[in-house]
Amino acid sequence: MASISRRIKNRLKRTLRPAANKIVKAVELFGKAYPNASFIQIGANDGLVRDPLRIEIERRNWKGIMVEPVPYVFKKLANRYGKHPRVALENAAISSTSGQLPFYHLRQALPDEEVWEWYHALGSFRKEVILSHKHLIADIEDRVVEIKVPGLTFDDICAKHGFSHLDLIQIDTEGYDFEIIKTINFDHWQPRMLIYEHHHLSPEDKRAANDLLRKNGYSMFEYGLDTACLLTADEATQQSRLGRYFRSLQTA
Repeated sequence: MASISRRIKNRLKRTLRPAANKIVKAVELFGKAYPNASFIQIGANDGLVRDPLRIEIERRNWKGIMVEPVPYVFKKLANRYGKHPRVALENAAISSTSGQLPFYHLRQALPDEEVWEWYHALGSFRKEVILSHKHLIADIEDRVVEIKVPGLTFDDICAKHGFSHLDLIQIDTEGYDFEIIKTINFDHWQPRMLIYEHHHLSPEDKRAANDLLRKNGYSMFEYGLDTACLLTADEATQQSRLGRYFRSLQTA
């Protein structure tokens, strides 16, 4: 069993590292520093594609919440984590208000269809973000589906699953990341690390997100589509290999 486990981990590393090398490395160092961390992953997709947390969730004694709004993608996520003893799954979207909300995603591809490798990851409150991938999916307008999804606030979902503290927050919501960040009460939560996707944000929103995070005591670096943020007030973290790694990559 040990050799099988190592083979699976090595395969996962090969899958993840080309897309998010420095982000995955930061998560790996975080896992070493905090093997019993609590986390929330907003926009978990299927738990495999572009997932920088997967290796550490499998390797460590982490406990957390994984949130995915697209029904057929959530089924894939449930197949992977539905029986995991330390992971709660939520087929919903995080928003500033609770209730049924309009949401956009691409219809499920047919079994014999060849589609873009991240096709199933496209789901957002913002239809224009989905349509911006037309250069990758020629008939994307015909594939967009509008559904109603349960919307939960950040505080509500944490309370629902009994979390009063989080060490790590990861957000990947195709252009809605800053809207979620704005709803987080950092005075209360103070996660040691936060990762968000900046790729679909406007330059103004990206600057505003980073300014808000710096104001709340975070240093950061960018890699690929994402920004990783580390709480500078946490002295133990700053003195760890993780802290030194962040400082070597820190965004001015």
